[in-house]
Amino acid sequence: STGTSDGEYVFNDAPTTGSYNILPANNGEHNGKSFPLGLKGSITASVDGTAVINPSTTLAQDQEISAEDLAAILNQFATELGMSITQTDILTDPVAGLLTNTSSSLSTAQLAKIRLQVVLYGLQRVMQGSNHISELTTTAFIASATSGPTDGDGDDAVYNIIAALITGVQNAIDPAVLNAFTSNANYLTAVGSGAPEVTVADLLTTAITITDRIAEAGYGACNSYHSSAGAGWTAAGNAAAIQAETTPLISEISTWASSLGGRYYGANHQAEIAAIPGLHQALSTDPSINAGFACASQFFEIDGSNNVVCIAE
Repeated sequence: STGTSDGEYVFNDAPTTGSYNILPANNGEHNGKSFPLGLKGSITASVDGTAVINPSTTLAQDQEISAEDLAAILNQFATELGMSITQTDILTDPVAGLLTNTSSSLSTAQLAKIRLQVVLYGLQRVMQGSNHISELTTTAFIASATSGPTDGDGDDAVYNIIAALITGVQNAIDPAVLNAFTSNANYLTAVGSGAPEVTVADLLTTAITITDRIAEAGYGACNSYHSSAGAGWTAAGNAAAIQAETTPLISEISTWASSLGGRYYGANHQAEIAAIPGLHQALSTDPSINAGFACASQFFEIDGSNNVVCIAE
């Protein structure tokens, strides 16, 4: 059954000995759609009976890869992520108690941990979306995710997709990426009238919407290349196909962030804005904020033509 917190499940018969693999019967919703990942994990008898199930535990089960090996893969990008990754970092919730804080208040360490988890989310989207990558053995997966195109292992698809995700997440999870929106006269009017500032939740929904688009482009390019290349498949060709699809998207991030920032601000804070006399009507003149007011699901996606659209309920 579902617990009292988002993402929390309560099991009536927790194990008293040993360890058990578990798979929630209902993944729930995420960013307005059914959560796309079949989450998996294990629960071990413990004093408090708690366990963590997230994209990294799912990856560990799907690919039979240890948290230690996953940390080693991600630590190739420690400089870009802004932190050295441990097994504990992979298995903890980076936004606990932060979602209602203003995005500008995030510390460098907090930003790094949030980026890590969004990269893990994007990587698991790739794992469950790519026909080729999901079929890799544990050894082949680690090889494909390690050292990049110069190591001669013959398949660097995972490495290249992680690199694309990290570049996208670096750009998307940065309070400054919303500057174009937060310097908007209408937003400043709202805050000056008593409406809330942009929160961590606003930043995170914006970043995950962008990450979804990059992940889909990455594994879509991988699938298409493998289907078309056949016996002529090469690691270099696969890398080029992935980069050709994902690189142009990076330059769109600032535009998407501004558009999504206004939309998620309007959607997430409509009740608070409506409580301030005259403010809802005044902000309705702003196209992005008004699109947030008008989106019944309160969530958005970037479609295949790179347009920001409301997710229909």
